Amino acid sequence: MSLAEMALRWILDCEAVSVVIPGASSEEQSAGNARVSELPRLNEKLGDAIREMYQYRIRKFVRGVY
Repeated sequence: MSLAEMALRWILDCEAVSVVIPGASSEEQSAGNARVSELPRLNEKLGDAIREMYQYRIRKFVRGVY
């Protein structure tokens, strides 16, 4: 799984998210983005590690209630 696929999968694994609308510069990239929904959920350990990184390193730079 590429980092881009992992990022999209992590977003899809969030309970409040029903769809992700990523950008794409080619048909291949668009199809690849769509295929991410077929990937299995991230395992709990990886999901927790990403959530923790987001909480402590990224969240302060994101606007809005999320």
